[in-house]
Amino acid sequence: MVLTHGWPGSVLEFENLIGPLTDPVAHGGPAEDAFDVVVPALPGFGFSERPREPGWNPGRTVRVWAELMTRLGYERFGAHGGD
Repeated sequence: MVLTHGWPGSVLEFENLIGPLTDPVAHGGPAEDAFDVVVPALPGFGFSERPREPGWNPGRTVRVWAELMTRLGYERFGAHGGD
């Protein structure tokens, strides 16, 4: 699962969700509800550098996140976004 924070937020918006999503048993849920969680920072926000070129919009971000997940080895994944 890839989680995307809103503008002008940061990955810290998901701090309280990562544990329950990755280890549901520790939070009263069944093990089969566990996810791998990837929480990239939007370019230029949070812990990310400012983009070197213009044109970072939602469409481009979606394409980059899909490429990221593919390179990490995921053939399928869910996504959540803020804003």
